[in-house]
Amino acid sequence: MSEQITYRVVISKGERAMQITVEPNVFFKAFVGKKIDEAIDGGLIGYPGYEFTVKGGSDLAGFPMRKDVQGGIKKRILAGKASVGIRRHRIRKGDRIRVLVRGNTITDQIVQVNCVVTKEGKVQLFVEKKEEGGATPAGEAKAEDAGKKKDKKKKEKK
Repeated sequence: MSEQITYRVVISKGERAMQITVEPNVFFKAFVGKKIDEAIDGGLIGYPGYEFTVKGGSDLAGFPMRKDVQGGIKKRILAGKASVGIRRHRIRKGDRIRVLVRGNTITDQIVQVNCVVTKEGKVQLFVEKKEEGGATPAGEAKAEDAGKKKDKKKKEKK
């Protein structure tokens, strides 16, 4: 029995990001054949009026895409410390390491695509989750939780 592959698109704007799942036929129509830094019409994935720019992605096994590797291939490259696909704790300054990465073209093997918003549409992308008492801004909710934790610690010390 073969499993259906789940294709994901991570959309970000500023410090906010959201992840959506996309049907395979929609994914192939919108993304396959596109390269890093190319524009995607948001209407193809359910966000009319938006335009997204592809900034990267990863394949089934988690290998990242690199802008400087041409095509949709998997390739072992020699990379330095500040490169995509390197875990910084593995090497020291000046060292280079051979890593396996994907090319800059989206193929059917890519399961996650990272995009950035370049043109806004009418539909609001990032919607705050509503609490039981109504909508509260995320900052206020965090501040209230932090205050409650401090109060509990003070009571425990007494």
